[in-house]
Amino acid sequence: MKKIKSIFVLNMPTRQLSLSKYAFYIFFTFHFSLFTFSCLSQSCQSISFNGSSQYTYIANNPSISITGDFSLEAWINSNNTPTDEERFIAKCDGGWNGFSFILYNSSGKNYVQANYVSGTGIYTGSYCEITLTPGTWYHVAATADVSDKNIKIYINGIEQSVTNITTGATSVLNAGDLVIGRFAGSNIRFFDGLMDDVRIWNVIRTSSEITDNYDKELAGNESGLVAYYKFNNSYLDETSNNNDLTAVSSPTFSTNVPFICTPAIQASSLTFSSVQSCGLVLGWTRGDGSNCAVFMHAGITGTAAPEDGTTYTANTVFGNSGSQIGSTGWYCVYNGTETNVAVNGLTAATTYRVHVCEYNGSAGSEKYLTTSATDNPKNQATTTISYGTVGSGDQIACSSGFTPNNMSVIGASGSGSFSYQWYSQSGIVSCPSGSTIGAWTTLGSSNGANTETYTPASNITASTSYACFVTPGGSPTCSTATWASSCRQITLTAPTPATVDWNNSNVQEITLSACRSLTFINGKSGGVYKLIIKQDATGGRLVTWPSDVKWTSVDIAPTLTVTPSVVNIVKFIYDGTSYLGY
Repeated sequence: MKKIKSIFVLNMPTRQLSLSKYAFYIFFTFHFSLFTFSCLSQSCQSISFNGSSQYTYIANNPSISITGDFSLEAWINSNNTPTDEERFIAKCDGGWNGFSFILYNSSGKNYVQANYVSGTGIYTGSYCEITLTPGTWYHVAATADVSDKNIKIYINGIEQSVTNITTGATSVLNAGDLVIGRFAGSNIRFFDGLMDDVRIWNVIRTSSEITDNYDKELAGNESGLVAYYKFNNSYLDETSNNNDLTAVSSPTFSTNVPFICTPAIQASSLTFSSVQSCGLVLGWTRGDGSNCAVFMHAGITGTAAPEDGTTYTANTVFGNSGSQIGSTGWYCVYNGTETNVAVNGLTAATTYRVHVCEYNGSAGSEKYLTTSATDNPKNQATTTISYGTVGSGDQIACSSGFTPNNMSVIGASGSGSFSYQWYSQSGIVSCPSGSTIGAWTTLGSSNGANTETYTPASNITASTSYACFVTPGGSPTCSTATWASSCRQITLTAPTPATVDWNNSNVQEITLSACRSLTFINGKSGGVYKLIIKQDATGGRLVTWPSDVKWTSVDIAPTLTVTPSVVNIVKFIYDGTSYLGY
């Protein structure tokens, strides 16, 4: 929580006010705080004064030299019941001219008082009793209508009944330094305790303005705010007037604060990894909040605007049961203290915008920082998932015992990895689709990236269809498994008979439009023959050689190239009984 120092001048209501001593005090009331928040985050702090030597100040300058209406506010937490005057905020010269806030004890009762002085013997003041419990936070505020010679005092946002002390000052003689934690005119009347969120105004704050804003931080640019101190490990003025304080005797900062403050440093440096079609992993650098909430929406512009005091329930499945900010489409996907989260449930090929918001406070009392920072918010598109295509082409076999070529799935994408499960089914059937296995029989499986090859069993004895079932992998896991497009069909067919009559020519040509079972006739003993075999545009055609063909190379038939449109040439010598192939 940010803290502001207030300086209060103590006046005892039962004392006779000495015009030379008390004529220019302005006293503020304390507001009782039901809760004390400790160790919220590094950004939430107050300032601690020891009551004997510590204070802060800034020299007089035009922005704080207020001569007319004004308002003062501060949170205070006294270490003990005062035995003498303790001043929170004072702006006085050596002759007491100016204004002051005071806490004091008289006849066993505690009081706060606010005064202003316009010259020797000319002052206006008011005081009220306060039930002061040491160690408890109170918000005190005073408003001075100088022309009307009227001072109002508020405690915890509630206007108090006051006793007026006045000799008719209608202006403020204000040339002294602004001091927080001690009397301004001399080294006396130190405050002993904690202070926070001190505000100096050159306007009269209304009752509703005080009530609505005393327990929350301001932006620093509010109209009439001339000095504002949050004391979050700093003496800086939050307004543009740069009324930064100088510390004397090293007062310390405390994490004991009166209310939950908004973090000062936003999360930054959003990163995206393991980007899939349905999800991704988010990473970020934390700011200085006690927690952070991560919001996400489908779009490319805008920022999340979570409401203070609202708890957003996170769900890593986007749009599932994670809290939405109103109806804006910003869903909470993470809420906690970590720096990364895996999100799924996203739509493929869609751009999402992510905004990480630091906050302080527990459930129902959150204070969110909704500003932007470096790479926060940031956009990322999901991928388009493809399950790949079964390649390598269909094949036609002319006899049982055929061994199909290796087959593969190519072009799978949109996931970090895939699991490939191959299946077969007897006969030539339609290629499968969707996610139903049906009558397909499981074969081998493998894991890979975008391409994976499978070696089928050899010596198939019947026409067979092959297909591949693809499961996206990676983290997060995207989509359900489904069939790769297309399939592989191996057709076993009986060869068509064909006769080669060598009487027609010693060189003959045949184009294979199907598998052929050849018969040679009319060969002449000692004759040399050449057979030119062409594959058609489909390819894959085989021949079955006549039984009277013998092969000179250990009686093994040559392997024909079955590439579409390729030409093979085989030569024979007829010995009167057999055709000797070579």
